Amino acid sequence: MKNNGIKYLHFSKEFGARHTDPEVLDREGKVDFEKVRNSDLFRNGIQRLVQGFEKGFTISLMCSEAEPLDCHRFSMISLALAQQGFEINHILKDKTLVSNAQLEKALVKKFYKKLPVPTVFDPDITIQDQINAAYRFKNQEIAFSPYTHHSEENL
Repeated sequence: MKNNGIKYLHFSKEFGARHTDPEVLDREGKVDFEKVRNSDLFRNGIQRLVQGFEKGFTISLMCSEAEPLDCHRFSMISLALAQQGFEINHILKDKTLVSNAQLEKALVKKFYKKLPVPTVFDPDITIQDQINAAYRFKNQEIAFSPYTHHSEENL
């Protein structure tokens, strides 16, 4: 990889999905991505990515899931980077790219029946409120729980 100018850095503590620290678990014992995003470790990882980007590096976050919607990197990490203004694209199995915004639309579509909608009594529900709720539903769907998995590993 070095011959091609590629450097590999392992960010398991910063961006891993298999946390066991009770501080980042929800009431059901699953990893709460919002709590992870608010942790010092995660914020330090984001800062390291920002510094690498500012130094001119092209950054790619890799995962084993073929479908970005099923990967915590979309629901946990990409969300944080997008909120900081980064343009994010996801590489699909067929080698095409899909933008983070396109994935968010798919996420809203998937959970649409569960999402809050504007009503006469609550007219101020926005598309961003729906996107945020869809991310929470996705978090619950894919989150790791140390109580249902026997791995001690913090991937």
